[in-house]
Amino acid sequence: MKTARIELRTDPEIKQLIQFAAALENTSDTEFIVKTLKAASEKVINTSSTTILTEKQYKKLEKFLELGYVPNDNFKKLVKQRRKYVTGQL
Repeated sequence: MKTARIELRTDPEIKQLIQFAAALENTSDTEFIVKTLKAASEKVINTSSTTILTEKQYKKLEKFLELGYVPNDNFKKLVKQRRKYVTGQL
């Protein structure tokens, strides 16, 4: 059962845009907003907790792991740092 409530204020133009988009998808404004915000939230969470590698980067990492790569001190420090950006191609 849905019991949590979110309220927001926006410009009339944004409200009209949301209503138009919801109508195009044949859904209510609320359903459209919830669906869109859920998808955007999941994308942000997944992006911030996922490292994307190119095929070349992945193969290099795979090779290191297969050979029993032993990380040096600089690598250990780097791993402990909080990552701010995701790089690579999708």
